[in-house]
Amino acid sequence: MLVRIAVALSAVAFAVPALAEPLSAEAARRFVAGKQFSFTCFEGTVGSGRIFSDGSVDSAPRERIVQWDHEGERAIVAVRPSTAGWPPAAPSVAG
Repeated sequence: MLVRIAVALSAVAFAVPALAEPLSAEAARRFVAGKQFSFTCFEGTVGSGRIFSDGSVDSAPRERIVQWDHEGERAIVAVRPSTAGWPPAAPSVAG
């Protein structure tokens, strides 16, 4: 008898999520409005943000601190990607 009750309760527990209804755009907006979230981007940027009721987002990435392994001269170098396969720039129009 106890086994039958346990099986029935577990079947109900697994069936309840299947009763979920679709979420309209307005219901989704109400669900996320005012919520705070944290994020981690693929390149390593970490931060937090907030979603407002009008759909705008305000985020604050945390400052990344570069650890130097040695003492002495330190130089920051910008590495530019190759533009070899890019189309030519549009000609400038003198007005």
